[in-house]
Amino acid sequence: SIKVTFQPQAALVHDVSATCSFGETQEQKSMRLTAVAKYPHLQVNVPGDSCEDAGHRHFRDVLCFGSVAVGSTVEGYVEICNMSVVNAPFRIERSKGLMPRDCDFSCDVTQATVPAGGKFLVPFYFSPRIVGLDSVDYFTVAPAGNVTHSVLKVTGSCKGPEVSLQHPFVYFSCINLGESLTQPLNITNTSEVPAYYQFDIDCRQSVFRIDSPCGVLAGMSTLTLKVTFQPTYPMIYHRRVVCL
Repeated sequence: SIKVTFQPQAALVHDVSATCSFGETQEQKSMRLTAVAKYPHLQVNVPGDSCEDAGHRHFRDVLCFGSVAVGSTVEGYVEICNMSVVNAPFRIERSKGLMPRDCDFSCDVTQATVPAGGKFLVPFYFSPRIVGLDSVDYFTVAPAGNVTHSVLKVTGSCKGPEVSLQHPFVYFSCINLGESLTQPLNITNTSEVPAYYQFDIDCRQSVFRIDSPCGVLAGMSTLTLKVTFQPTYPMIYHRRVVCL
């Protein structure tokens, strides 16, 4: 009798052929050895998950990045928990449909191994590029053997600067020819994203002048501009100026 010992090092399906040679003529007999190691039980956990989609039946694992400034990159983490008593190799794949260059989400980890009863922290990145766009993507976490898999949903939105003027108009009333009058005008950015602004006016050729017609307005800040009126003829002046 021959004793065959099966001692798996990972949770995989094992299927091999064994050949036995015997006798002076070295006759051979082959046999097939198959065995199934204990499949791992991997659980995807989003720490501190408060996304409203997390309770949906098909997407219990949802990583929400929230509203992120355009041009910046935010990092979020997902825990892969191994609930079994054997090491569990796994892989992470993006759901088919989008080319990598068209995706705002990325993950540098494509495959790894979670120790028995342990956890593996996987970083995901969100780099939004279009202001006002809500982004959604899906990643599949599958252990070796392809028996089960978990679908991770990642969401995020892109925000830009939010600029407003203190008043829709600046009124100078009536002044004498040859004099000038200056009025303050506040420009406010209520977003954390810096705003590049520019008034569509040539201050050298106009009776209206703005001391800082273009510049950068920091996030969550207010800038007081000085608007000056200096008439060159005795007439009524009106000018519509666009802030870009």
